[in-house]
Amino acid sequence: VEEWPTAKLLPVFQRIPSQILDFMFLGSKIPAENRLTLSGISISHILNCAGTICLNRFPQEFEYFTLYLLDAPSQDISSL
Repeated sequence: VEEWPTAKLLPVFQRIPSQILDFMFLGSKIPAENRLTLSGISISHILNCAGTICLNRFPQEFEYFTLYLLDAPSQDISSL
């Protein structure tokens, strides 16, 4: 069985948000900073969970809710 060349595919997939529900997508910083990508899939609201390192790039065009969480196992999100 041939293995997928993960290192080569990962940069491609990071640019594409994953559709979770009909109205919900999950993505990384890369698509979140691409106005055409966001508009192309009719994004209107963005939950930014990494406000400490990712800016809300288009506040005039999208509604943002920002959380200032760390990407670490020690980050407690139970209250959220």
